[in-house]
Amino acid sequence: YGEDGTPTSVTPVADREGRFNSAYSFNGSSSVITASGTFGGLTLNGKQSVSAWFNSADPATWDIISLSDTGGTDATRLQFGNSGYADVVNASGASMVSNTTCPAVSGSSWHLATYTYNNSPSTWTLYVDGVNCGTTSTVASSGAVTSVRIGDFGGSGGAIFWSGSLD
Repeated sequence: YGEDGTPTSVTPVADREGRFNSAYSFNGSSSVITASGTFGGLTLNGKQSVSAWFNSADPATWDIISLSDTGGTDATRLQFGNSGYADVVNASGASMVSNTTCPAVSGSSWHLATYTYNNSPSTWTLYVDGVNCGTTSTVASSGAVTSVRIGDFGGSGGAIFWSGSLD
């Protein structure tokens, strides 16, 4: 949609296929890629699919990507919590869909995390490495997406920085 990200404190690294300078390393304390704009009219309660390739030896409780409204009061966040289990939460950390069937992610290898939201009916589905890890029916927050942050949330709940690589 024409919104470019601005990297801060990230380092180019090889991606999951070994291509150098095709992914970024995040330091866990200040690294983030931010973008703001209208994102083609995307809303938090509109149909969406969000995916990220990630590699972290310790994905304990960090945000991979967040979509939020102005001020970060409403958001959807793909994160790792509960000692390496993927989940999708809102701005206050309440679970939209929790990982109910996939094992915790550990080790230094690449994995793919994806969530989808279908607004009719209100259905969230979370996938890790192509496996359906849980589906729930929860209504999404409303509001226009005006900010996308890769590597942390940075909204009203504070920053939760990713440590590892994202592609």
